[in-house]
Amino acid sequence: LRRFNLNWKTHIHALVVNASKKAGWILRTFSTRDRDTMMILYKSFVRSLLEYCCPLWSPHLVGEIAKVESVQRSFTARIKGVEELSYWERLLSLGLYSLQRRREKIHDNPNVKDG
Repeated sequence: LRRFNLNWKTHIHALVVNASKKAGWILRTFSTRDRDTMMILYKSFVRSLLEYCCPLWSPHLVGEIAKVESVQRSFTARIKGVEELSYWERLLSLGLYSLQRRREKIHDNPNVKDG
């Protein structure tokens, strides 16, 4: 018999690696760090990976939450005009929620939308 492990640790790790690679590709491919361009690329190519089916695998351990959040934290730090701000100040300036907060909102209301 095969045992099923309902732990999402492996999935979350693979997801973070894939999203980090996509973020790295964007940063290597596009020379601009313009806020609007970077936000469109991030939301289209990176955040979409991090949120696909997230109500199913949403992390609940602090370490896993931080690992997923680290992708957005790293990417937003490279956007022109907000590099010097703290992560929370960057989110406010860019009109974003933390990924954890978005997962909570999606869980509560699947039709959630933000910038």
